[in-house]
Amino acid sequence: MKNKFKSLILVTLLGVIILTLSGCLFKPSEGGIISSGRPYEYFNFTVRNDYTDTNNVELTDGKTGDYSDPGDGPWVGLWKGEEKEMPGTVVIDLGKAQQISSVSAYFLNGSWGINVPAKMEVYVSNDAKTWDGPYTYEPGSITGKVGVWYSASVNKVGQYVRCDMFFNGANIWVSEITVIQ
Repeated sequence: MKNKFKSLILVTLLGVIILTLSGCLFKPSEGGIISSGRPYEYFNFTVRNDYTDTNNVELTDGKTGDYSDPGDGPWVGLWKGEEKEMPGTVVIDLGKAQQISSVSAYFLNGSWGINVPAKMEVYVSNDAKTWDGPYTYEPGSITGKVGVWYSASVNKVGQYVRCDMFFNGANIWVSEITVIQ
């Protein structure tokens, strides 16, 4: 019994050492979401009082709204800004220049008279002043779907990602924006 207990402790310690060293020896796989928890700003939008973005974290928190009931989940309601003909813009700061393969945004469609954007244009920058793009997503027919992902292929290196959302009505509801490496 004593030898079995020693063996169990030895195997457990060996497992802990291997797990600890694996984080030091192996590079994490690339291709994941690099926008999680990153800060962002709104331009030419007014955030709705009934579907607010508490502390500007909802669009990059990794949680998507429930597509079966628009009242559930982290939906952010965005009204057109003062420049009615201009797109509403969200700029995400990735913290450092990184490879970006695509950018996606999850929108509410059709419920409560809310429509997805007419299109989404994505731009990439290293200084938030000079932008490469646009990388555009224009939806096809999406009737019947409540939650819809828009995705634009980018394949560019940058620190800042700008999403211009062109209105297809008075407001847009968005739940998540993901930047994929």
